[in-house]
Amino acid sequence: MNLIHTFPDCGQLYYEQIDHIKHVYLKRPNRDGFFASPEHCFAKLVKLRDIFGGQRLYDTFVTIYDRLSTRIDEDVLRYIYMESLQYPKHQMEFDMLMTIFYASMVADEDHPSAMMKKRIKRLSVHQLLIENANCVDIDRFNSSHNWAEIEEMCSNLGF
Repeated sequence: MNLIHTFPDCGQLYYEQIDHIKHVYLKRPNRDGFFASPEHCFAKLVKLRDIFGGQRLYDTFVTIYDRLSTRIDEDVLRYIYMESLQYPKHQMEFDMLMTIFYASMVADEDHPSAMMKKRIKRLSVHQLLIENANCVDIDRFNSSHNWAEIEEMCSNLGF
């Protein structure tokens, strides 16, 4: 496993490569580590959306999205942490969630055969935060469209 980031509570985020694909794992202090699945992250994002509103979270997500490359950038991790300070009672959850999204999009960008790369996550986050979709709808939607249809939707939304 390759360490991505250590959080203020000493939780750690790792990449584990399986079959040439990087997977993001979260290990919290005194707990077992787990695969940070999109479903898990989307459910947490909906919880934050319901508390803080979707536009504010989406704007932060887009700033992170726009700064992506194929490598983890410490400046982006600092940006995420600084943004988390605006969510006092949910600071750790925000920091971890946005860092997980960031690390998974970096992995997508680094994967040579990924068709949609980071754009599929942006579309899903847009649907959750701006269109107020629920996690079940996102899962059903993503599995019912091919990459060309999703590509067209992303282009129509300007990304």
